[in-house]
Amino acid sequence: MTIDIRPSIFSVGSELGDNRILLTCDEVSLYFELRNGRLWSLSSTYPLPVDMPEQTRQREHCALLRIAGPNDTDCFMELERCLASSLREPVRALDMGTGCGEWVVNMAVALPEVHFYGIDIVPIFTRCALPNVRFELQDLNDDLYYPDQHMDVVRAHDVSLGVERFPNLISEAARILKYGGVLSICEWQRCIHINDGSDIAIRAPKACAFLMALTQHLHVNYGISPVVSSVKVAIEQEPNLAALHHEFSIPIGDWPVDAFMRSVGTRYRQVLVGYAIAMIPFLTRVLRAEDVDDLVGGFISDLYYVRGLSTTYYSGYAIRI
Repeated sequence: MTIDIRPSIFSVGSELGDNRILLTCDEVSLYFELRNGRLWSLSSTYPLPVDMPEQTRQREHCALLRIAGPNDTDCFMELERCLASSLREPVRALDMGTGCGEWVVNMAVALPEVHFYGIDIVPIFTRCALPNVRFELQDLNDDLYYPDQHMDVVRAHDVSLGVERFPNLISEAARILKYGGVLSICEWQRCIHINDGSDIAIRAPKACAFLMALTQHLHVNYGISPVVSSVKVAIEQEPNLAALHHEFSIPIGDWPVDAFMRSVGTRYRQVLVGYAIAMIPFLTRVLRAEDVDDLVGGFISDLYYVRGLSTTYYSGYAIRI
């Protein structure tokens, strides 16, 4: 693990170029706590750590999704369209749950005329000096600070673990979008299946047990609902949005015949192993330590020894009407 503690400076370690996040000791005590050698948010019920190892795992997750599943092409094309049609009104894009701010910075370099905003509940985003970037602290469970019809694009990718009320998040996104603006949502369904359609509960019972226990305790303790059902319903019930829904299957493990997908599956398996390990402290709060070890160990075992495992990623694309 890479966490640097110096006499008056704390480095969370976002690896965006040479931009490191330097926090004073006062900032550290205000937003973070160090438990069992990992860095955690003090200001939310977010169940995963927020340190460099977790950011590295999430970047690998996002990189795999860009090449094997949904990507940000729609957001980029919409912003280019807005630039072409905009006369004097600034073009703005918001990244919810921005984390270390990688998407915001990369897009801001590619589209310097667009004003980019990134929000998160803890200040782990890079201290970027780009003139068209602004990072802000906001809780996604609260109403957003922005005025009505302010943004051209709102992006909310992999935010479900930090959101207790998805309908409110969707409603707020619709409120701040300009007419014709785009909301892009992508979430892992937190479930797995067998590629040939056989019964996952029989083929990979340990992996099922881990995911079922995790889903149950996230809902009971943090109010976090199963992803796809809550997201789809929230979008469909929002009268100011017209949406398209897509689902992408991504392999887990080295079973695919195609070399490219085999590489994706091998890398994605490691991402899920890191995810399970990162969830141990949360599960230990609600279950006995030995039960958590059995659940996590069983999940990892099935990921390595059950052939044909896949997972599903949900992508929603909604237009403000």
